[in-house]
Formats: sequence, C-alpha cells, structure tokens
Amino acid sequence: MPPVVHRRPFNENISFSKTVHPLIQKIFKQRPITNASDIELGLNNLLSPETFKGIDDAVCLLVAALEKQQRILIVADFDADGATSCVVAIDCLRKFGLKQIDYVVPN
Repeated sequence: MPPVVHRRPFNENISFSKTVHPLIQKIFKQRPITNASDIELGLNNLLSPETFKGIDDAVCLLVAALEKQQRILIVADFDADGATSCVVAIDCLRKFGLKQIDYVVPN
C-alpha cells in the first residue's frame, strides 16, 4: 500500500508582493510562517552574530590562526549551499591573509 501523504493546509491570510512568483507563493503558504516578512531575505533580517553561541571563542581561535599562520580545515557538505559556503569561506580566509587552507567533504 502506498504511503499516505498529508498536505499542510494553505495559509490564505498571507499576502505576498507581486514580485513573488505564484508557485513560490503557493509553496510558502504551506509552510509554518505567519506573514510575508518571515521570508524576507534582505541583510537586515539576518541574525546578529553576537547572538551565536561560542562566537567569542571562535573569533579568538581565528585571530590566533591568522597571527600564527596556522593551517585551517573547512568541513563542508557537497550540496549547493555547502559547496557555496565553502568557497566563500576559503576566499574570505585568503583575503584575511591565511595561506594554508584545506577543505574536506565528508562521506
């Protein structure tokens, strides 16, 4: 017997800008969002880095690695966002002045 697929009910109370494609609107209306601003992708909606757990320790480690020219290893997923973020991280670290940057994609 095939599995039963339960679809989420549409949230018809959300109105999107006309710039959002109708298919994308349909997808978002089935997600647990309360208003269109929940999907706003602008930089103003990013979480503040100060709220990240362990950010101070991570900054200290990075500064020490930069000062000592230590080797850095980036572990990244091999999917669209993992590969992209890996490239961005390598580029950024090179611009900071690091010379020994490696990456690995786990199996």
